[in-house]
This record gives sequence, C-alpha cells and structure tokens, in this order.
Amino acid sequence: MKKLLSLFFAAVLFISLGSSATFAKENPHLKQMTVQEKKELKEDFVKIGITSETADKLVSKLEDGQTIDSRNPEKVDKVLDSMVVTPEEPVQRHEFEDGSVVELSLEIIKEDTPENITEALTLEKQNTLVSAASTASGAAMRLVNCTNTSYTSTCKSQVRYYDGILDISYYANFVINNNGYDRITKIYDEKKDGIGYTISTDQFEITKATETSGGVAHATYKNYFDSKLPFGPTYTKSLRLYVGKNTYYAKWF
Repeated sequence: MKKLLSLFFAAVLFISLGSSATFAKENPHLKQMTVQEKKELKEDFVKIGITSETADKLVSKLEDGQTIDSRNPEKVDKVLDSMVVTPEEPVQRHEFEDGSVVELSLEIIKEDTPENITEALTLEKQNTLVSAASTASGAAMRLVNCTNTSYTSTCKSQVRYYDGILDISYYANFVINNNGYDRITKIYDEKKDGIGYTISTDQFEITKATETSGGVAHATYKNYFDSKLPFGPTYTKSLRLYVGKNTYYAKWF
C-alpha cells in the first residue's frame, strides 16, 4: 500500500511540475523584460522629466515584477478621472510616490501664417484664451496661435497622453465660432506606442463633428491595450477632444 501511495504522489508531482513548466512557457505575461525594453524605458522616463536615478529605480521595480504607480489602476484611475486639459491649463501632470508620472496635454500648434502675427505676439503675454473688444454684434474671441477672423478662430492642435510606457496622441483641427456652433474639421497623424503592450485601434474618428444645443463636438481615439505584466493592466482607453461653448478641452478615460 505504501508503495502504491508513493507512486501515486510521485505521479501527481510529476504532472504538477510538467503543467507549471508548460504554463510558464506558454504564458506571455511571465516573459522577462528584454535589454532593449529596459533601455527604452529609461530613455522614455527621462524624456517625461523623471531623473535618471529615479528612472533606474522604476525600471528595477518593473524588472522585479512590480507594477509602477502610474500603471497601477488602484492609484492612477482616481487621478486620471479628474484630469482635464483646457486652454487655461494645457498640461496636467501628476507625480506618484514612487516617482512615476502621468501627463495629459492639449497643445495649440502655431502655424507660420501672416494673419494676426502681431496680435498673437501681444496675446502671448496674456491668458491663452482672451476676449477681443466688444462690437455691436458681441465679443469676438481670440485664441493664441490660431488663425483668427472677426468671429472665428481656426486652430490646429495635438492631444497627447504620456506616462513613459504609453505614448498616445493625434492632431485635430477645429473652429471656434463666436456667432454659431463650434466644430471639429479634421483629425489625423494618430500615434500609439507602448513598451510592453500590444496596441490595437478600436476607433479613430470625429464622433460628433459640430456642436449642437444638446452638447459639444468631440473626436475619439480609442485603443485596446494588451499588457505583458508587470507593465500594467489590459484595458481599453480613449483619448478624446471636446470642442464647444467657445472653448476646448481633452480627457483620457
């Protein structure tokens, strides 16, 4: 009987070890970081403003199988839920306890056109969004670095989410119309990079071209992020631009 029990437990142990080996071999989430990934991670962490010393610590943390704070849903989601970029605050940045960072930005791209160059130089000394002098028909708005007429501002912008691991962005053209509804006219040059991620696009379109009485215009860049642990969760996220009520803003959700 003892011999039979010994054989039984030996067989169970053999099957268990064999299954574990197969799982380790087939599960891509257990794959270690490559030398190239480590190099790129450090470079990208430094690009976002993280010190070289802290970047090394973050890479080591990932190498040890730990998720850094900026990719940990329990820590980052509540930060991103309240993060909105606007003309007044075109860059929102949050640094976590371990030194990792998330950054959301909405930049108006200055184009070298002769229109309003003198005016733009003057406005750069003031707020990004300002009111021009009132006329009989109302106040005309002016946006720095946009092409302005009496009642419209035509703008080229870049929307971007960046955390040193994910880098997601696109360009969008929109029109602020002070005598009517605002609109998004074009989105283009989308970019999706992610170390430790396979990224597939679910949606890249102007989801509502023109503002209406029921709501603002918006454009959506939605991607599915398949993660290799410990880089972060597998999820779907959207980078959305909103234009309406004579202003604009963006969110990552």
